[in-house]
Amino acid sequence: MSPAKKAQMLAAFEKFAARISGEYQKALDALREDDYVTAHRILSELAQSHAKTSLSLRNQLVKDGLLENNA
Repeated sequence: MSPAKKAQMLAAFEKFAARISGEYQKALDALREDDYVTAHRILSELAQSHAKTSLSLRNQLVKDGLLENNA
């Protein structure tokens, strides 16, 4: 991976991590307020976001030849 591409990836991941941290805080706040439906919705959205991010990284690893595509 080129240094420019790596810097771009790291910046995007830092932004993602900050957003995710904020969403976990919202879920915690909802739980504290006994708003379990909202907490569940937030956690479900986070699961989807994590899956998309993981797949994006996997696809990049396959593209760069660092991981076999066994799909």
